[in-house]
Amino acid sequence: MKEKIVAKLKDNLKKDRLQLAVRIILGVILSILIAYILKIDFASSTGVITLLTIDQTKRATFEKTFLRIISFLYTYLISWFAVDFLKLDPTLSFAISITLVTLLTFLLRWDSTLSVNCVILIQLFLNSKPFNFNLFLNETGRLLVGVLTALFINWIFNVRFDDTEASGD
Repeated sequence: MKEKIVAKLKDNLKKDRLQLAVRIILGVILSILIAYILKIDFASSTGVITLLTIDQTKRATFEKTFLRIISFLYTYLISWFAVDFLKLDPTLSFAISITLVTLLTFLLRWDSTLSVNCVILIQLFLNSKPFNFNLFLNETGRLLVGVLTALFINWIFNVRFDDTEASGD
């Protein structure tokens, strides 16, 4: 039993896994710092977006970034529709928004974007601010700082692009 635990720990301490952990940690810190300097509301959530976007390869990170930007748009539009167009109570608006966003995300098979969509939805509704252009700019800023930091971190660490080389060793 002890040998299995030691073997598993050794496997978890492989170079690629440790490098990914370092990239994520640095990306989280950098994105929060940038968002703080830019005075973006809920700057800390940019770190969560970065953490969920950085992947083993540049290609996977780029694909997540692209999908996150598109899914952000439909997430924001669904929320705006529930709050401003339907004029629903904030709790009911949140429930409808998270239901529709989850359904659409799964229909598109963009499951990897759902966690960031939920972060955005929670911040939109915790914020209790009117759905206007300033809120849209803040949310767009949070998303862009998070995903662009993930891309930047993989670029400066010269992470491989091709998924076929990703072996986890």
